[in-house]
Amino acid sequence: MIGKISKKKKRGLDDLDLDDERGSSSSSRSSRAKRQSIVSTFRRPSVTPAASSVSAAPRTFKLQFKDIFFDSRLECQVDPGTGEVTFQSEPSFVSEVLKISEDWLKGYDLLRGIKSTSYNLHSHYEYGVLGMGYFKLGVEACYNDEPMVVLFYHGDGFASDMASEEAKAGLQNELEALKLAQDVFLPAFESLLRETGFKTMPKLHFNAEKAFLGRITIPEPVTARKIDVQHPQGYADGRTYTVMESGGWFLATALLPYGPTKPQVIKFTGTDADGESPRDASDKDKLGEEVAQAFAHFVYVYSKESRLLVDLQGVWAADGTQTITLIDPQLLKSEVRDDKVKIDRYMKSHSCRRLCQALHLHDTKAASPSPSNQDDDDDPSGDYRDEADELYDDDY
Repeated sequence: MIGKISKKKKRGLDDLDLDDERGSSSSSRSSRAKRQSIVSTFRRPSVTPAASSVSAAPRTFKLQFKDIFFDSRLECQVDPGTGEVTFQSEPSFVSEVLKISEDWLKGYDLLRGIKSTSYNLHSHYEYGVLGMGYFKLGVEACYNDEPMVVLFYHGDGFASDMASEEAKAGLQNELEALKLAQDVFLPAFESLLRETGFKTMPKLHFNAEKAFLGRITIPEPVTARKIDVQHPQGYADGRTYTVMESGGWFLATALLPYGPTKPQVIKFTGTDADGESPRDASDKDKLGEEVAQAFAHFVYVYSKESRLLVDLQGVWAADGTQTITLIDPQLLKSEVRDDKVKIDRYMKSHSCRRLCQALHLHDTKAASPSPSNQDDDDDPSGDYRDEADELYDDDY
């Protein structure tokens, strides 16, 4: 059990004031409330060196696939209790086969703006290219007859100079983030929501179930013009380079519905701060944002200030249910010097909104299980209930 919190009232979608000020003081109504302890078995790193499932999406576009070979398959396992992470690899003397969209390079060129005369906003989808960020590209693929998306570092931006081990570490971090979030942090967060009385809040899900890492055996070379934003035509001189650069490492996850008529990816938090939703965002998206930001704060508390999930983005379920599938998160670790700076900066900029306050995250620290956590003579739930009732009953 995570905390001792009143189950007095079911709360859900309509109980949050979506027009409240983001900068609402986290202590304005908590002066008489006792600090609520979140019991966590998460094992905080002691050394400071330098599952619900989502079914695979049906095919949206008619694509032709070609075989590419990969090895070094890695899967991530986490201990639900302590959060300890291990990467498992089964030695194989035979390369495995991954089928990838045959014409993905055409979609890649379109996104890079090279063939601008034939480009429109959604043309890249027709070639199985889901999208491109500054570092990574997402392409539709198939593994063991399962629709997948493969993410790999492309040849533009800083990724072109990334070493193989650096690329592997970056993708491992993303896989670790997905698995930790889905198998450790989300169950604990949902437990806290239930204990507090929230029954109908949007459900978060991370696209982690079928995810694995692999390395393309023979990366695909291609002659292309590298993007240069300073160039009048938008590109510099051509060169031959490997599109699947950085040693050919990729991350494969289950394919979600994509295309111009499908739910679009929404960014709920930033990398360095919560971020602001657009002025024209729907109440549904604003609520999703508030839940995602409260979840990020919960991860920080539950991990004993050693972990933070940022860059939370995802899509609402295509069937209209109140479920957000989150993709491509970043995991910051306090034992990594640069990450510690980012964690501190993010949390200093974070403004607790009503959900954070109702869950008592604004003045809570995670405690390890101990007899003191079960002391009925010092039960803070009464004080907490008074504050929660004031927040939700009097105002709404």
